[in-house]
Amino acid sequence: MGCYMTATKFLSTAKLLEYTDSYINELLNAHGVFPLVNYSFIGHDEPGPDYAGIGSWYRLPLTHIGDPTFNPDNLTATQKKLAIAGAEFEGMLNSARMCIGYQLLYLDNACNPVFENIDVSWLKPPLVGDTTLFYLHLNNSLITLNVASDRVREVLLALFGMKGIKYTDKKPNGNKAAYWQPFEFAKSKFQMSGVESSELKAQLDKVVQLSHEVQKFRKYRNDIIHKIGSKNAHTAERWLNTPYITEKEKIATYEYNEEFFTECEQKKKNGIILESKKTIDWYYKLVDLANCVFWIESLVRNDAEE
Repeated sequence: MGCYMTATKFLSTAKLLEYTDSYINELLNAHGVFPLVNYSFIGHDEPGPDYAGIGSWYRLPLTHIGDPTFNPDNLTATQKKLAIAGAEFEGMLNSARMCIGYQLLYLDNACNPVFENIDVSWLKPPLVGDTTLFYLHLNNSLITLNVASDRVREVLLALFGMKGIKYTDKKPNGNKAAYWQPFEFAKSKFQMSGVESSELKAQLDKVVQLSHEVQKFRKYRNDIIHKIGSKNAHTAERWLNTPYITEKEKIATYEYNEEFFTECEQKKKNGIILESKKTIDWYYKLVDLANCVFWIESLVRNDAEE
């Protein structure tokens, strides 16, 4: 509260938020975490070669939601489902991007702690500061990335007319299926269609591979969110099960174990940097998966029009 009051003494709340948003976008851009649409064009209306699928998607009329010149009555039922699923995916991915931005902001704060009004002359300052807000935003990043991965799968389901199947991250069991299974099903459906398209086959092979990689991130999300939720409980357990010693003994123990303390702090710092990097890698992977799904949509559409 004190820092906020000091800042707002010289800045309005609106200006403070403007500077914060600007800095967060600088952090995101420095890590190559851009809004989805930014991956699609290298110039005005010119799709980039690496993300031709995303470029193709944004050239479709069904993505021009809110355009007064666009008549939605011209869309088929499938196209409307695709438009809704695509808009939901873009919205969730861009939300995940902003969560990652705040995560990066507090990662910088945690890894470069400033200890004000605290006497640290008798000890070696920790390498890692307060990680509470870092983990809050890491948690939000993981949740929104997980939902975004559901939404890009919905685009594929709409494209191939798949519905009525429940998908989870559990092993196949009855009506339940793993995340990657609808991608495998789409590939099988194409193989049975008799359509000859080496490019479509290559993209379906690639989308299956990417879906397996995304499932690994979803598994990581389950593990890390449990870890974050149990963090306080684990701290309390260690504290309660550690034998009580006097303050002098604490200092003596600290001095004796200073090298061990530094090693532990470095491991902690490396750990939170790695956790942050994994969410960014997941973001990249979802962009790649979306590019592949949208490229498949383009190939299927072109084949239907011929």
